[in-house]
Parts: sequence; structure tokens; C-alpha cells
Amino acid sequence: MRLISKIFALFLITSFFHGCDVVEGPYIESNSGGPDTSNTKVRKVFLEDYTGHTCKNCPEAAVIAKQVADLYPKQVITLAVHAGFFANPEPQPPYDYDFRTPTGEAWDQFFGNSNAGNPNGMVDRMDYSNSDHIKGITAWGSLVSQRLQEPLEAYIVIDSDYNSDNRTANISVDTELFQDLTDPLKLVVLLTEDSIVKPQKDVDQQGNSITIYDYVHMHVLRAAINSTWGDELSASGGSTGTLFENDYSFTLDQEYRADQCHVVAFVYNDLTKEVLQAEYAPIQ
Repeated sequence: MRLISKIFALFLITSFFHGCDVVEGPYIESNSGGPDTSNTKVRKVFLEDYTGHTCKNCPEAAVIAKQVADLYPKQVITLAVHAGFFANPEPQPPYDYDFRTPTGEAWDQFFGNSNAGNPNGMVDRMDYSNSDHIKGITAWGSLVSQRLQEPLEAYIVIDSDYNSDNRTANISVDTELFQDLTDPLKLVVLLTEDSIVKPQKDVDQQGNSITIYDYVHMHVLRAAINSTWGDELSASGGSTGTLFENDYSFTLDQEYRADQCHVVAFVYNDLTKEVLQAEYAPIQ
């Protein structure tokens, strides 16, 4: 796939204007057109958007994340992590619902995103070693472009067999190394949900705070299928061609709609926290 130039990508991202009410559809589709079903093995980038339903500037970040994903179809895996002050539910409607998760809260405390001031995010959790891992939303486009030009280090294939009778999914995640690696590797497997219609604070074109009652939340982190920091694949990396096979069984909460749920998996270097590859697939 030929990459769009960094200059063009950054121009499109920074041309976004304030005041968008909701993220444009199609809402039933996630991560720019569905998972990659081709046989082409390419690097994919994990883009985390730290957000909250009372953060009036956060809808802008969601639009930018979608613009970035649209620039690189099937190569950007987006995750909306609701954590920190702006994700706290209020006692009364309309902001009494709760998208927080133990996993999202743990990551937020560890990486410090909400303390830095939402909206912000991380691109493959790069630069954790020099404390420059929290990235502003206007930097996402150029960082993703740069990251996609790096050689493939690992590749992930997800398969999910969902039983609608008992709402249980049997999930297999295969991870293949495409380079010789020596650092410890871990695999995190998550559940996300799309197209959740709930109120969201926003700003109008004059900068006034408003409420969007039919806001469509996408890529919402719902749960960790294995654990917050994942399962160890190897304590000492592995050679090119090494294959790791992991199987999980997960039961969906009654609140979640299976037709809008996805499995997201990423493998990362446990020393640097840098994500080497990510993937996602429908749970059914």
C-alpha cells in the first residue's frame, strides 16, 4: 500500500475545525472499513484516544482519530479509553452513565494521560522511555504516517467463534514475529463496542459548551479479555518466524451488543511499553 505523504496527512488533520456535533458515519463500521481480510501483511498502528463524556474538547479528538484512520484504511486500530476526571459519571442525567473500566483507569494512572489534560493520546505507546509518550491530537496524523513506514515486526491474526445462545466467544490470537527480537513480549486482548448513543459535552462554533444528546461513541473500551497488562508471550523475544498461539473464552455482558463488538489485540515490548503490532476483528 502506497502511503500518503506526511505533509498531505498533516494538512488534512490540522484543517479540522471546532464545533462538530457528532462523528460522521457509517457508525456500524469501525476502524475505517472493517478488519483487513487480505493476505497482505503490513504494519498497523495502535492509536489510543483518552477521553471522557464531560470533556467538551474531546469530540474534536474523535474526529481527528477517524480522519487519520481514513487516510490509512485498515492500518490504524483506534481505541477510545474513557478514564480520569472527565469520564466520571455525574449523579444526575444526562452524564450519569459510566464507560470507565478497570483496565482504562489503570492505564490512565500509569501513563498519566488525564493528568496531562484531555484530549490526548498515544501512538503505539512510543517514547515511554523518555516520558514523551503522551501525544497531542494535532500530532497524531504525522506520527501515524511515520510509524507506518517502519518495517513490520510482528503480525497478528484474530479468529472469534461467537455463540449467541450463551453470549460466549471462543477467541484465538496468533502472533508471528517478522524480526528477531530479544526483549520480553506481551499480548493484550480487549473488547470494544461501537455506535453507542449517549450524551457528550461539546463546543459550538462560538466556543460555548453544549450537550450532544445523540452523540455516537465509537471504539469504546469495554473490557480486557485477558488482563490489563496482558499475557507473556516470551521473556526473551524470539526469532523471525516464531509463532505464538493464545486462546481465550469470553462472555459478553448483557448490556453489550454483539453485532457492534470487536476484539482488539496488540503485542508490545514489556521493557519500553512500545506496541509492535495491533489487530482487531468482529466478535461474531
